[in-house]
Amino acid sequence: MRSALNISGLNYSYPGSTRKALRNVGLTVEEGEFILVLGASGSGKSTLLRAIYGAVPHLYGGTFQGNVSVLGRNTREVEPRDLAGFVGAVFQDPEAQLVMTDPRNEIKFGLENISFPPEQIRTRIDEAMRLVNIEGFRDRFVPELSAGEKQKLVLASVLAMDPSLLVLDEPTSQLDPKSAEEILGLLRKFNEERGLTVILAEHRLERCMQFADRVLLMDDGNLRRDDSVKGYVTWARNNNPVFLPPVTLIAPRGMGDVPTTVKEARRIVARELGNGGLSAKRISGPIRRRRRIASVEGVSFGYESGKEVLGQLSLSIREGDRIALLGRNGVGKSTLLKLLNGLLKPVRGRVMMGGMDTREHPTSRLARICGYLSQNPSDHLFERTVEKEIEGGIHQKVMWADHLARLIEELDLGSHLDRYPRDLSVGERERVALTAVMATRPKLLALDEPTRGIDHSQKRAITRILNRFSSEDGAAIVATHDVEFACEFANRVIIIGGGRILADNVPKMVLPGSLLFTPRTNLATRGFSRLGLGETILDPGELLWKGTEAK
Repeated sequence: MRSALNISGLNYSYPGSTRKALRNVGLTVEEGEFILVLGASGSGKSTLLRAIYGAVPHLYGGTFQGNVSVLGRNTREVEPRDLAGFVGAVFQDPEAQLVMTDPRNEIKFGLENISFPPEQIRTRIDEAMRLVNIEGFRDRFVPELSAGEKQKLVLASVLAMDPSLLVLDEPTSQLDPKSAEEILGLLRKFNEERGLTVILAEHRLERCMQFADRVLLMDDGNLRRDDSVKGYVTWARNNNPVFLPPVTLIAPRGMGDVPTTVKEARRIVARELGNGGLSAKRISGPIRRRRRIASVEGVSFGYESGKEVLGQLSLSIREGDRIALLGRNGVGKSTLLKLLNGLLKPVRGRVMMGGMDTREHPTSRLARICGYLSQNPSDHLFERTVEKEIEGGIHQKVMWADHLARLIEELDLGSHLDRYPRDLSVGERERVALTAVMATRPKLLALDEPTRGIDHSQKRAITRILNRFSSEDGAAIVATHDVEFACEFANRVIIIGGGRILADNVPKMVLPGSLLFTPRTNLATRGFSRLGLGETILDPGELLWKGTEAK
């Protein structure tokens, strides 16, 4: 096989930084391989991908040493625009990649830039939209698409150019489970049937581990491990289980047979049950109803395009609620959060926040009660340093010093306080924006995809913080597509679709019965009645292994 990528002695630092984002990286990727890149937020994953498609150093500047050769072309000698016909790139932030307001023109823009035959463009646009299942977007206004819908449009525009090497930076981070499976299945199909080389950076490993041929683990700019999937998961389960899909945690440390798929996990569960080595514990606890913080009363809302997003929707949020808000892309999750914060006003019905009708009060006043975090953390970043960003909305810094210090420590931001916020990785920016929102101590947190770009250890830190926040008479409602995070965080799950609430109950009453939003741990254990919980095991921590450490 020919080499699709050769990297040797790669060192890189961003402008104005003395810290190396990449350190002596060496790597060879053969044509047709499917490579999965793992690592903590800020470990160098995105920088490595940028070096592959030439954005580093051509677009970012900085100090670059070493060689990167893509399909026989040295990226130091070839501009990114000259690689566009061969190397496709999907960024972490879809809005940074979109330039047109019409979906068809967005796809057409890329094709015209690689001099694709004009008479074939219309056919290629139609094919690309069908591949990614966005035929219904033809007459949509791009700025009104949800973040997940924008991700699908970006992928369609890149696939339309039929690249030989595709580089993707968390392309499913804002997709619902069904859409994510469709996109990853499409990538696997292109990889197997068309020989497309795929290099994918992801945190949501339960979706894609089984598709990969090799795993690369980045750590502080270094390529720490380059291994087969089976070799990596066996090593990681016994040494560093942070960067593993939850289904692998069904096998305890020390077990050589580590599953990477639900099918493999079910075999292990069946075998261990037969040997009497596995049982389960109950994790329950009904929601304790306390004082109401907010209510949505018969609310309907639609955008200027005329489509009604929410219709006659009602719900109450009380102290102690930790709500996971689930639903397909474009069903109105983000719209609901903006209605709570007053950024949007209902067409019919009303939203009450802390006893105030949101139509009668400015967002600046409502924000004291409802802290809102949008899907794009950069929307919240305006200051020159992380420290100033976090302290920006606080008027009583001395009184809240301990509160701030604890958040900064728990979200591992201490070493970033002097840095420019927009120079951080997406995951790091997410943590800065979340800290800034929480620093003002609102009564309700309305968070839109707060785990985007966040590794599992940081997700656990966010879970601990939100649990503490709700126990102190606060509440949180989190729009997410990360079902595994929802299982760890939520004491209440709401699924919306068709403009209304489809389900609203504790996780174990909602998630096991869902076809779209069931965690893989539940799929791996459902039907094994000898566990004593039937089909209600949502987290590997509920499994008890005799004589072996479970986690």
